[in-house]
Amino acid sequence: MKRFWHILLFFLLFSVGIKDYIEAAGSNSPYKVLILHSYTEDLITYSSFSDLIAEKLEKKNIPTNTQTFYLDCERYNEEEENDRMYHYLDSIKSWNPDIILVNDDQATYTLMACNHPLGKTTPVVFSGVNFPNWSLLKQHPNFTGFWDKPNYMKTIELIEKLYGPSNILFFKNARFMSRESFRAIQEEIKDTGRTLRIGLFHQKRNEYPDDICPGEPGKSVLYTTETAYLSAQSLLSIFQNKPYTACLQIILDFDVLTIGRLANVPNFTVINNGFNDDRGITGGYFTTLDIQTDIVSERAADILQGASPTNYSIIESPKTYAFDWNEMGRFNIKKRDLPEGSVIYNLPFYERYHKAMIIGGSLFILLIIYIIAQLILMYKREFNRKKQIQTNLFKERRFLRLALEGGNTYAWKLEKGRFIFEDDFFIDNKIDPREMSLTDLLAITHPDDREHLRSHIRDIYAGIWEETTIQCRFNFNSKEYCWWELRYNHGEDKADAEQTVIGLCLNIQSFKDKEDRLKVLQEKAEEANKMKSAFLANMSHEIRTPLNAIVGFSNLLQEESDLTPEEKETFKDTINKNSDLLLKLINDILELSRIESGRMTFDFETFRLNDLIDEIYQTHLLLIPPHIQFIKDAPSAEINVYVDRFRFTQVITNFINNAVKFTKQGYIKLGYEFKKEENNVYIYVEDSGIGISREAIEKVFERFYKQDEFAQGTGLGLSICKTIAERLEGDILISSEEGKGSRFTLKIPVKL
Repeated sequence: MKRFWHILLFFLLFSVGIKDYIEAAGSNSPYKVLILHSYTEDLITYSSFSDLIAEKLEKKNIPTNTQTFYLDCERYNEEEENDRMYHYLDSIKSWNPDIILVNDDQATYTLMACNHPLGKTTPVVFSGVNFPNWSLLKQHPNFTGFWDKPNYMKTIELIEKLYGPSNILFFKNARFMSRESFRAIQEEIKDTGRTLRIGLFHQKRNEYPDDICPGEPGKSVLYTTETAYLSAQSLLSIFQNKPYTACLQIILDFDVLTIGRLANVPNFTVINNGFNDDRGITGGYFTTLDIQTDIVSERAADILQGASPTNYSIIESPKTYAFDWNEMGRFNIKKRDLPEGSVIYNLPFYERYHKAMIIGGSLFILLIIYIIAQLILMYKREFNRKKQIQTNLFKERRFLRLALEGGNTYAWKLEKGRFIFEDDFFIDNKIDPREMSLTDLLAITHPDDREHLRSHIRDIYAGIWEETTIQCRFNFNSKEYCWWELRYNHGEDKADAEQTVIGLCLNIQSFKDKEDRLKVLQEKAEEANKMKSAFLANMSHEIRTPLNAIVGFSNLLQEESDLTPEEKETFKDTINKNSDLLLKLINDILELSRIESGRMTFDFETFRLNDLIDEIYQTHLLLIPPHIQFIKDAPSAEINVYVDRFRFTQVITNFINNAVKFTKQGYIKLGYEFKKEENNVYIYVEDSGIGISREAIEKVFERFYKQDEFAQGTGLGLSICKTIAERLEGDILISSEEGKGSRFTLKIPVKL
């Protein structure tokens, strides 16, 4: 029986090894997949979409390297969306994706409308598109995909199946998607006997909105209104006294998604966005995320393996009835009431595997009975053999247990008060062989560990310990103390007077060294965590300051009707300045993020220093306030430097901006000095401003440090400049005197 289990285990391990080998042999370099979404990453379905696509392509032995872009179409107009899409595609053109997967209408339309070369040459597979722009699609033969045509009637019939003739409320807005959806609903319910009304049903006043699609008495009535015309209080009061049977989500509308969580009636949908996302959506008839990712990954796999998008026509994506178990429980909807073939999400374990648990439980009981029978049989077979060899195994068991715990160690024993080590211990550690008494062992024990060792040996003789370990420092070779671990076992055979205590010893110096290093690393990690907390606190403070100004003055412009034109201009100017400050803060934080992650890129080239200095001077000449003299002091020497032009300009520009900020009158000088003996050039910005104290000079490179807390700026600029200078193989030098001015200098090597 034992041989059977060994053979079975061998074949299992062999099968796993063969599978891993085949997968490793068949793996290729990952394909670059770009995923574009219409809205923001707040939608859980978006992150799930990206993860499922990568997972399903991996199962097809297609490794992927994925990048994701969120268009955030609710925030921008069409021109801004086109610009955002174009600039993003332009920023990754060197990455050159192998395929582009587009989710939802707006991202698909914008990809075509922005006219970027990647959108015209790279294979594109779109999905989740409710209303395709067929004229644009004809101009893009590289596009293929799936038309997620909403089926409003199926979902309306689903509501009627559950509740009979119903009052159904849906919201619309002025956007293209909503207009097209409203038009499609009118076409679908036409001649079905159902009524469509614009406006809300006022139950208390028994008022009915105007019919735009009259129907038959006793059949369902659909009500619609625009969320833009309703206040927050009105939205919440819509469902008082339950005038409606259910809500219908016709488009992705974040106001409607919020209402779904608060409504006291079920919310049904014809699209998958927001479903299974804790948004209060009960279910509907639509293309689920699983179906969508299945068909997209299948099409993408074919194209990545050589197929052309022109081989495929644009088809409607399959749909199914889908429900959220939690929302079903909220509105007392039973599984038996659902259409046949419905998919239920978030099913509890006992509901999902009810039958399997019964079958599995029965099989488990049978397995237990079988195992017990086998154990009884094995016990009877082994009983006689065990009785024969028990005496020999008795002693060997103690050594085997310690050997398994100790690994490659040395055996020792305590016999008649003498410590006896095996010969290999002396050979490997280059020690003269000898027996040692307890006094001898204590003499080579570290003074801090002697009493600890003496106490343990005393407890062993007293019978307190049957088996234990102790770690001490010993100087066996008369050179230095090393950490050793002694493992020992009090003899179980009381009749054997020759081996009272047996044990193993292991040199654990390397483990102790690692332990010390880990303690140091832990301290550094704790310090880094404190620095991170301080950074987040400072960042929160810096962001709130301009935001408070923007929000405050925006509210004043909106609420105060008696403001003079001069006051309005002042408020607008304040809002613009704080917006620029907030943008500068965010850009600096992003720059810090790139620094921390090691993703700050540099493109080094050789430049004439005088050309760079003249370019910076001409750029700032008209920007310097007229009451400050801007001077250029650049020698005519031919000096070349090997730098990143953008990063070099970023550092010098930061110096000039700081000089302008703290110089009320006098001059600002831009120049450089070349020290041939050092082969270094010193590019400086000197001003006649307020200067910096010695204490402040030591802090200027700290993040968020500002000499004047009321001055504009983030306090991140010099910290970023310091990193850039180091990447340019240089340094930043500061000399200053309070009340007389400052000089900031970038020192970099000259290219010969």
